[in-house]
Parts: sequence; C-alpha cells; structure tokens
Amino acid sequence: YADIPDVDRGANLLAAIACYNAALKVYTREAFPRDWAMTQNNLGAAYADISDGDKGANLRAAIVCYEAALTVRKNEAFPHDWAGTQNNLGFAYESYAEIEGHDKYLQQAEEHLLNSEKGFTVVGMTMHLPTVREALTRVRAKLNHREPANKPITE
Repeated sequence: YADIPDVDRGANLLAAIACYNAALKVYTREAFPRDWAMTQNNLGAAYADISDGDKGANLRAAIVCYEAALTVRKNEAFPHDWAGTQNNLGFAYESYAEIEGHDKYLQQAEEHLLNSEKGFTVVGMTMHLPTVREALTRVRAKLNHREPANKPITE
C-alpha cells in the first residue's frame, strides 16, 4: 500500500500501517528477528511519510519504529540494513526538529546521518552518500542557525 500510486496517498499509508502492524503479530522479534526489524523499519517509513494528522506524533511513531529496528539491525550483523535504518532515523529526527524547534533533535539527526554515512561507505553503497552528505550539510547549517551552503560536505 505504501508504494501504490494513488490520489489518496494518506489512505494508502494508513492501510500500509495496518498491514505492517498485522505482520508484526506473525513476525515477532523472538521468532523472526530480521523480518520483525524489516517490518519495524517499513512501519517507520510509513509513519514518516504521512502528511495527514499530527505530523509530530507520526514522526515520534516513526522514530520509535526505527529505534526498535536497530535493536536487531546491528552494524556488526547487518551493516547495510543498519546504515539504511540509521539514515531513516536521521531524516526523521531532522523533520521532527523542524516541528519541535530543538537543537537536540538536530544533534540526533547529525549523529544518525554520520552513522549512515560511515555504514554506507563501509559496505560500498556509495550511491547513497550524496543524499546523506546533503542532509548533513543541511542539519549542520541549522545547528549553526544559518542557511545551508549550496555545496554539501564531502568529509
């Protein structure tokens, strides 16, 4: 449902959330940890994409799901999955910081984006690096209370 092109994306995302929650009744953390973590990550993505309703509550739900996924998606065991979830968490915290207006959420966004950058580099998924670095530039600019430069950081 989350990827179905439709006029009512919000309704599709709500249906996807219902499906992911149903899947979590079968894919328990104990019985199917990797599937459970993938479903948590996907559930987080659905919450992060909802534009209807309370955006702050949706982002908080997304953050909870991503953090849950990371309890299984450890860097040592699943480095690609870990990097992807770190990336999702970084973007969620950046969006949440816009709503809440607190630098602590931007600092968390920066931390997770740096983890994502490191993880994608280690596993050779360099195609993700420009997007991650652009986000890092944006987050750091917000932390410095200035507009981001046109050129992303290339540490």
